[in-house]
Amino acid sequence: MPVLSEHETQAIKTSLERINLGSPRAQSGLTAWPLLGPDLDPLPYSLLDQCMKDGTCDVRETAAEAVNTVIVENKSSQSIFALQGQLLRGAKHNRAINLTTLFPANSEMEVKVACVERGRWTHGRSFEEASYMQSAAGRSEKLVGVIDNLRTTGRGDANQSEVWAQQASKQRHLGVQSCTVDEIEIQDRSLSSFEHLIDDWPSEEDQVGAILAAGNFWAIEVFDKASTYRSYQPS
Repeated sequence: MPVLSEHETQAIKTSLERINLGSPRAQSGLTAWPLLGPDLDPLPYSLLDQCMKDGTCDVRETAAEAVNTVIVENKSSQSIFALQGQLLRGAKHNRAINLTTLFPANSEMEVKVACVERGRWTHGRSFEEASYMQSAAGRSEKLVGVIDNLRTTGRGDANQSEVWAQQASKQRHLGVQSCTVDEIEIQDRSLSSFEHLIDDWPSEEDQVGAILAAGNFWAIEVFDKASTYRSYQPS
């Protein structure tokens, strides 16, 4: 794992110390504990999906059209936040962002991604939206490879074969079929029965994250402020 500086360690400690555990909710085999606490005082930022939709951010293929890299152009005067595992729909094929990134205002930079749609390679150049997220298992397993690659090469590439293998396994487990083993299509075909949980479990006013448990699988997500958590919760 990368070595954290004293400043980074203190920032994580401060973020976690503000959190209180809310009352659990359980339904359809899923249990969720809201994580409650005050907002931190970070620099202001916008969110990737909304910026792509309002035209203040352009996410597109590189000139070399590399599978593992895309360009993010932030045209706004404010930083843009993108979450690890956020899915990019469109262009040559759908991708997932490898590492949580804050894109500086008025910047253009390359970002490492993984392919989440095997086989499609069309003539598109730009991505349309980033409103979907990889599954918790997909994000977790991909991150292991990304961190290992960061440690050995400094690049942050995902293990692409493992990403596809995880999606194929999930497709079989859920009993759905996507001809390109596409993460977005798998979710659309299998997760509609869980959409009611978004309405049944609205976020609390000061909720900045959640702990989720289903069987032996656990996931935790913590953000700097409640508004960011509310934006990602439906994903």
